[in-house]
Amino acid sequence: VLTPNSPGHPNLTISKASDIREGFSGDRLTFTLRAYNAGQQRANDVVITDRVPDVLEVIDLHSSKGDIVLDGQVVSAYPRTLDPGENAVYTIVTRIRSNAPAGEYTNMGLITTSTENDDPGDNTSTVTFIIKQPNLIKQSVPPTPNKLPRTNDPDTPTNILTIYWPLLMMAVLMFV
Repeated sequence: VLTPNSPGHPNLTISKASDIREGFSGDRLTFTLRAYNAGQQRANDVVITDRVPDVLEVIDLHSSKGDIVLDGQVVSAYPRTLDPGENAVYTIVTRIRSNAPAGEYTNMGLITTSTENDDPGDNTSTVTFIIKQPNLIKQSVPPTPNKLPRTNDPDTPTNILTIYWPLLMMAVLMFV
């Protein structure tokens, strides 16, 4: 039975992290993948693959060892070899697309090698992130009253004679 630290075998591991857990349309989200050989033998033909979700636009890539390329939404890094105790870091800078629906998304990194006897139990790492929608400001409009107030609109039956009629009657009665 092989164990991860068996002599003469590689043990590739990958860990993945993101700089933010939640974001809005237009925000940047940076993923960092760390590849490491915890074994005692060189790992050959090492490839790291990351299928970036469609809600993200890849805008920049960085590699500490080997090439890193983008094909559609798939990022591939080629460190070629990792010696025992060696690590390599890969950064994927993305932007949340303007049409990205709100929700929870996962993104997984995978490391592979052609060298036999690598323990595959730690060859993937997943990060979850949330795309949020901005809070819409609700403007409250006061309800329309059932009965509108009277105004001095000339089309209404209200006029000066109607308003002052009681006073006019009192004045006439006083002089009589």
